[in-house]
Amino acid sequence: MKLFYLILAHANLHQVDRMINALRHEHAEFLIHLDGRVPPDDIERSGFYGAPKVTVIKERYNITWGGYNMVRATLSLMKAACQKKEPGYLILLSGQDFPVKSPEVIYDFLLKNYGREYLEHFPLPDVRWSPYFGLDRMRFHWFIDALGLDASYEVYELQKNKDMTRPYFEDFPPYGGSQWWCITTECATYILKFLRSNRLYEEFFQTCLNPDEIFFNTLVLNSPFKEKTVNNNLKYIVWTGGPHPRILTMYDWEPIMQSENLWARKFDDVESASILDQLEKHINENSPTIIP
Repeated sequence: MKLFYLILAHANLHQVDRMINALRHEHAEFLIHLDGRVPPDDIERSGFYGAPKVTVIKERYNITWGGYNMVRATLSLMKAACQKKEPGYLILLSGQDFPVKSPEVIYDFLLKNYGREYLEHFPLPDVRWSPYFGLDRMRFHWFIDALGLDASYEVYELQKNKDMTRPYFEDFPPYGGSQWWCITTECATYILKFLRSNRLYEEFFQTCLNPDEIFFNTLVLNSPFKEKTVNNNLKYIVWTGGPHPRILTMYDWEPIMQSENLWARKFDDVESASILDQLEKHINENSPTIIP
C-alpha cells in the first residue's frame, strides 16, 4: 500500500519542507501543486525541490479563495497520483498542515482500515453554512477566478436581486464538507473516470462559490463508495465561525494529543512555532527509523 500526499501550497515553502520531513515513510510519495504566483527561484531554493519521492507537478494555477482553480489544482494532483497505478491512499493536505502522529502510526492505521474513505460530509442545505444554508454557492454564478471575490460578489447580488437562479442536477443530491480528505486510489480513479464521462458536472462547479467544499463530497456520496465513507477526514481543525480555521498554538496541544486524528491544520511558522517544535519532537520519539 502506498501513501500519496497531495499538497496544495502557496507560501512558506520552508514550512512545507518541515511537513514533508515529518511525514517521510518508505511507502510515502509527495506530489505538490505550487500556486502560480510562487516565484520559480523560491521553488528551486526549497528543500523538497528535486528531493527523493517528491514531485512538483507542472500544472500551476493562480488560486483565489473561493474559486474553482482550487479544484483544478486538486484534480491535477489526483491525476498524477493515479498515473502511478499503485493501490493506496491519496491524502490531501495544505502547506500549513502537519502530522500529529508518526509516519508509522499513520501508515499502520490506514493499512488496517484499507478500503474506507475518509471525507467529511453533510447534505445540503445545512444550517452551518448560513446564510442560505450553502445553496447560494450553487444557485448563482460566481466568477471568482475571472473577476476576483469582490467583483464576483457584486455579480451575485445582481443575480439574487433579479431572482436569476439556476437549476442543479436532478437525482444527484449535493453534499458539503471540508475540502480535505483521505481517499483510496480506487475512489480517486472512479472520480476521474466519472468526470471524463460527465463533463457538465465539472462545468457547473466552475462557477460555484467554494466548490472545493462541495465538488468531491458530492461525487463520493453519490458513488458506489458511499457505504464505505467515514464522516471524518482525520484532521484536527478548529473553526471559530469565520471562513478560515484558527491558527493552532500550544493551547491546542492536549486536545490534539487526546484526539484520534492523524493530521492537523492550520499552522503558522511564527504563531505556531512552539507547537510545531513539540510535534516534531513527539513524532521523532515515536518513529523507530528515519527514512532518507
